[in-house]
Amino acid sequence: MIQLTRERLGEYNLVLDFSIFNFQKIFMTTKIGIDIDGVLANDKLVHIKTNNYSIFSIMDGAIESLKKISELYGAENIYIISCVPTNQLSFIVGIWLEFHQILQKTMIPLDNVIICAQYKDKSEIAEKLNLTHMIDNKLQVLNYFSKNFSLIAFNPEMGDFKKYPELASRIVIVNSWSEISNYFLDL
Repeated sequence: MIQLTRERLGEYNLVLDFSIFNFQKIFMTTKIGIDIDGVLANDKLVHIKTNNYSIFSIMDGAIESLKKISELYGAENIYIISCVPTNQLSFIVGIWLEFHQILQKTMIPLDNVIICAQYKDKSEIAEKLNLTHMIDNKLQVLNYFSKNFSLIAFNPEMGDFKKYPELASRIVIVNSWSEISNYFLDL
C-alpha cells in the first residue's frame, strides 16, 4: 500500500507498506497452476475408454473464466498441470485439449501443459515454475504444497478434510469457475 500523508507546514511524506502480502501483490507475477481432472474436465480420466473425446466434457464456465484470467494475468502465466499415470492417458489428455480447443480459446501456450506421473510431482513442478497459486480438486494433491502457495480447492470431497485437517486454514474452497474467476479478478 502506498499512502501519502500531509504533515504540518504542507510537507508530504510517502509511507510504503511492504508487508509480505503487498510485496507479493506489487512485485510478483501471479502464476497459476490448474489441474485437468475434476477442475477443467467434468469427468475422471480413467473413464475415457473410447475415441469419442467429447464424452469428457469441460466444466461449465471454465473457458470463459480462463479467458478473463488470461487477459488479466497473461496466458503465459497460466499452466495446466495434470497427473496422468500412463503415457496412453497422457496422449488422450493432449487429444482432449485439442478436441475442445482449450489452448486456442484461452491462448495458453502448449509449453504450459505439463503432465506428471505422481501427485507430489505437481508441487515440485509448481516450485520450479514459481507458481503463486494452484487449483486442484484433490486435497491429497494440495497437501504436498508448501505454505508459499495460495491453494484453491475446486469442489473438494469434504470428507477429505478429516484426512488433511491442517489444510482447512490454508485453502480457499470454490465450487464453480465463476467463483474462480471472481477470486482472481478481486486479487
